[in-house]
Amino acid sequence: MPEMFLSLQRGIVDGMSVSWEDIHGFRLYEAVKYYTETPFPAVYFSIIMNQKKWDSLPKDVQEGIMSVSGFEGSKFWGKNHFDTAREGVIERAKADYREIELYSLTDQERARWLAVAGKPIWDEWIKKMTIEGHPEAQKILDALLEMLGTKR
Repeated sequence: MPEMFLSLQRGIVDGMSVSWEDIHGFRLYEAVKYYTETPFPAVYFSIIMNQKKWDSLPKDVQEGIMSVSGFEGSKFWGKNHFDTAREGVIERAKADYREIELYSLTDQERARWLAVAGKPIWDEWIKKMTIEGHPEAQKILDALLEMLGTKR
């Protein structure tokens, strides 16, 4: 990511696939004029802790951490951070007297992209998770797609 700004600015790279958060955080709005919104939102963050350290924490501390992580944390951060990133980038670009022209796929084109590139990955993930002993995989995927407003 650190090289993307200069690569875009110098014309070495014509385009890339990043989230609004990346455009804001890496100030890519200074180097791009166009943004095509695609049906592939994917953001992954991890909070990792040594199991022994986790086990040594008092229950109330563990509960406090879990209240802002996992599924509940995902919903919180999605609503309070990721859902506002698009508007934040547009506001920042305007403040710098820049404009980003937005393109959205038609419903038909979006459905085609999801059928070709989304569904096979989802199906493989469900299969893998089920084999590994996670029968709730389909439920998790369905909840995610519902939050994203995506039909399977």
